[in-house]
Amino acid sequence: MSQMDPLVSIIVPAYNLGEFTVEAVRSLLAQTYKNIEVIVVDDGSTDDTRMLLNRFNGQIRYIYKENGGACSARNMGFRASSGELIGFLDCDDLYCRDKLEKYVKYFCDNPDKGMVYSFEQRINSLGKCIGLYGMEPPRSIKLFDELLKYNFIGCTTPIMKREIMLDVGLWDENIFITADWDLWLRISKKYPVGFISESLSKYRIISSYIYKNMNQYKNEMVYIFKKYEQYMSKKTCKINKVNLHASVFRCYMEKREYTNAEKELINIMNLSLFSLKYIILFFLIKLLGGKLYFRLRDTRDRIKNRFDNRLQSFHKHLR
Repeated sequence: MSQMDPLVSIIVPAYNLGEFTVEAVRSLLAQTYKNIEVIVVDDGSTDDTRMLLNRFNGQIRYIYKENGGACSARNMGFRASSGELIGFLDCDDLYCRDKLEKYVKYFCDNPDKGMVYSFEQRINSLGKCIGLYGMEPPRSIKLFDELLKYNFIGCTTPIMKREIMLDVGLWDENIFITADWDLWLRISKKYPVGFISESLSKYRIISSYIYKNMNQYKNEMVYIFKKYEQYMSKKTCKINKVNLHASVFRCYMEKREYTNAEKELINIMNLSLFSLKYIILFFLIKLLGGKLYFRLRDTRDRIKNRFDNRLQSFHKHLR
């Protein structure tokens, strides 16, 4: 980078979540690293987003546009930005106070990296941590090859160099659900990616967009498969198909559509004949319906949350 305290531009696409957008902006203005530019792109909100953001006059740049989707808002924000480093924060998510300070230091210490990511906290609508997300870069294979299997980079976590975005291209406005995965793939294919082993962002889970838009999710996953098929081994292609059917299976289970859920399990078993977990799931649902599935899922989630909370405490202790 050209200097030790580069300007960092954070683009916030906002749509009809005024109160959460205020929280997101506050988390950016509270950063311990101060050389930042906050750009909020209002993607045609019809609520009180604009009025609520008036309190930040002089501290942020506010841009209003007709509704065109999050990716178009991110791209507009990028084109209006000036930073040497770029980050994207959805309007209901948050940065931890020292995130940018640690990222800038990492970039300065590792000038070869084009993008850096970290772990991500998952929080509920009240801001309570309900888990962690993310995976350290693999050591035995290239990150791009592992990322082809599934998206393990939380969407709130990456910061990248401006020149990288200009080289690989901006957000693909043809997709929404899988747009972050697509961008991380394009970047990791051409540039080294760094990792900070801490949780420095918070991703808020309010409701599952995928559950309500399964056909869109399927179409976008197929779009990604076709776009990167030439780089995927047969094994990776099969993993992706299994992951897709598994995600749709979970959606149908949440909607209590057990017949459709069973069909997805059959698709998985056809792809992965010896997947004992899915065979057991199939017969449990066939014989007992969804009650046992939800009990097992809730038990698993409680155990995972306890582990994630301990891991989060461990990270704080290290800091």
